[in-house]
Formats: sequence, C-alpha cells, structure tokens
Amino acid sequence: MKQKEFLKLDIQFFAGGGMSKKERELRQALAEKRTDIEALTDEGKLDEAKKLLAEAQQIKDQIQTYEDLRNMQVSYAQEEPQHDPETKNPQQPTDDIAKTEVKNHVQLFASALRTGKVPQPLAAMKEGVDEDGGLIVPQDISTKINEKRRQFDTLANLVDVIPVSTNKGSRVLEKLADITPLVNLEELADIEELENPKFENIKYSIKDYAGILVLSNDLLADTQEALLQYLSNWLAKKSAVTRNTLILNQLGTLAKTTVSKQDDIKDILNVKLDPAINATTKVVTNQSGFNVLDKLKDAFGRYLLQPNPTDPTKKLLFGKPVSVISDKYLPNGGTKTTPKYPLIIGDLKEAVKLFDRQQYSILTTNVGGKAFYRNSTDMRIIEREDVVLWDTDAVVYAEFASIKDAVPDNETPSTGDTEDKSVDVGK
Repeated sequence: MKQKEFLKLDIQFFAGGGMSKKERELRQALAEKRTDIEALTDEGKLDEAKKLLAEAQQIKDQIQTYEDLRNMQVSYAQEEPQHDPETKNPQQPTDDIAKTEVKNHVQLFASALRTGKVPQPLAAMKEGVDEDGGLIVPQDISTKINEKRRQFDTLANLVDVIPVSTNKGSRVLEKLADITPLVNLEELADIEELENPKFENIKYSIKDYAGILVLSNDLLADTQEALLQYLSNWLAKKSAVTRNTLILNQLGTLAKTTVSKQDDIKDILNVKLDPAINATTKVVTNQSGFNVLDKLKDAFGRYLLQPNPTDPTKKLLFGKPVSVISDKYLPNGGTKTTPKYPLIIGDLKEAVKLFDRQQYSILTTNVGGKAFYRNSTDMRIIEREDVVLWDTDAVVYAEFASIKDAVPDNETPSTGDTEDKSVDVGK
C-alpha cells in the first residue's frame, strides 16, 4: 500500500548544507563591520561609526531574509517509492554522514514512526566545530592596546633640575668649614686677618641617551589603533626610568647608615641634618621598606606613619612626607634572605642636581636612514643630561633590616599597698 508524504521539509542544514555561500559571506562581513564599529567608537569617530552601523544594518536585514527563506522551504511529494519486497538491499535512510551522504531526513523520521525504533542522532550544526558552523560565529576580538598601570613617577620631581645650554660646565659651591667669630678689637690695636672662605668646583658633562624603535609601514597601515600615540607614551616611560636610574646611581655612592630602632631615625633628623635642611626634608623608601614602616607603632600603640593632612593618600614619618619607589627601581640591599631596606632622608633638591641639556625629544621618519630601504617608520628618542651629587650633607642614605615597635617606659611595679602616697608638691 502506498503512503502519502504530505509535508516533506527540506531540512538540509542538519547536515551542514542549508546555509548558502552568500549567507556565510554576509555573516562574516557583519562580524567584520562590528569590529570596525567598535574600533571607531573607541577612537571617538562617531560619525564614521554611525555610517558603518547603517551598512551593518542592511547586511543584517539580508541575513534575516535568507533565514526566513530557508525556513519556508517546503515540498510536497507525490508518493513514497514502492520497494520490491524481494529486493535484498532496499535503500534505507541513514544518518552515517561520515560514510554516506544524508539525502532524505524525512524518510528517516517516518521510518522511526512506523517501526518504533529511534534512529541515531543526526549530525547537527554547532559552533564548537569550525566546519559545522563555528566559522560563521562572530568573535569578540579587540585590537585596542590596554596598558598595564604601573608607577613611572620620575625622581626628577624630587631633585633640582637645572636647564643648561652647553654640553659641559661647572658650578662653584662653598665648602662648609668652621666659621670663627670676630675677635675683640682693642683701641688702636691691629685688626687680625680673617680666614679665607673655601670653594669647590662641581663639574657636569652632558651625556646622550637614545634609542630607535623600528615599525613596519604595513603594520601602521593595517592597524586601526593609535599605535604611534601609544608608543610615544611608552618612550616617555623609558625616559622616566632612565632618569630614576641615573639619580639612584648617584645616591648609591653615599655611605650607608644603619638604622635599627625608631630613635635612630630621630637622630638623623635632629642631629645629622642641619636644621635648615631638616625643614625641607623628605623621606624616600621602596615598597618593601614602606611595608615595614607602615606596620610600626609608637610607644602609645599608634601607627608610626600618619596620613598627610594636605593629601590623605600620602603618609608622614615624624612629620616628613614619605615617597615610595617601586622595588624594581630602588632595590633592597643585603641578601634575599636578610634584605636591607633603603631609607633616604634629607632634601634631595639640595643633594642632587640634574643638568638638563634638552628635554627628551621624539622624532619619526619613514624616508630617512634605513627607513626608506626597509619600508619602515623609525621612532627616535634622545635625551641629554647629567646627574651629580651637590651637597652630600643634605641627605643621609640609611638602611634597616628590621625596626621594632617602641615600648613605653616601665612604671614602678605596684606593691599592693593602698596607702595614700601622694606628695605635696609645695614641699
């Protein structure tokens, strides 16, 4: 008996063939448009982004039309083919797409209804496999360069920067010596000669620090990101690191003073530094040293470091501002197991002079030097400077391995006697 197949759906997409080549191309184009729109929006080019958005909407409408058309594919079969019972190998629907092409999924479904046997699952499109549909799924790929936030504060803000116009020079600095008072002059007596003041010559010699960064012109043409602006910021960070290194190299030549208790720090502030220097003193340490100081407590159980009233994000040590430098640029002394933390105390503007011939300059070219031959754009950075110690008495380079909390003075132990032992202060 013949059976009618009233509604035969062409469900080709179960085997991966329902989506046309044109539709795949449109989906890929839509994904690329989306990436371009995001990039333009990040750069603030809203007019161009809106224009591309309109084009993307048209592509999306075309894709939707293809989807609607594919879902409307319906065919009406006249009769199901009648197979001869004696045929040994009648054609049966199969889901073995690895060996046999699936041609009639409706027959497979109808066969399951007649026999009550559940067929093996048909291969379906899925985004986990590229060839089964994964290639047409848009990916959230952003080419925007995200910078890691790190400290690149330059120590040049703490020292004295002196602009100069020549590559070599010197400055005259007085030598501190014991200044004796004037003597009493008797009537008609000869006036004694005074000692001469002493001076020393501080010389500087400008040195060049430079580097070239080579960029492919193809890279600059194909990227949509502000690569040159990012690299300019990156070179500015290298300049900050260069100056920090030069300043710390000079400070590292100073004799080290060992600090083991809180009173040692007070001795430096009150005795080793001149009162005029003490008035403008700052404290510089690294992250590890700050971590130790930030946990110290005074004799009353209060933390030794106190918030700066003018800037709550900063701390004060005995009333002196504390600057923290990364361990990477101001490393610990000693050994890894027993480190010695740096503690630079004093007025760095009086202790160190940075002679600046010219602030760092960044230039680019795509025709000069080797750039023309290798089709590149070359970025060059140059800075010219010299760092010298000026007044070595204006700063103390201290180190500490550990500092204990201050302990209050012990009071006289009580004997348990409740007798009033008050004393009349008048007596």
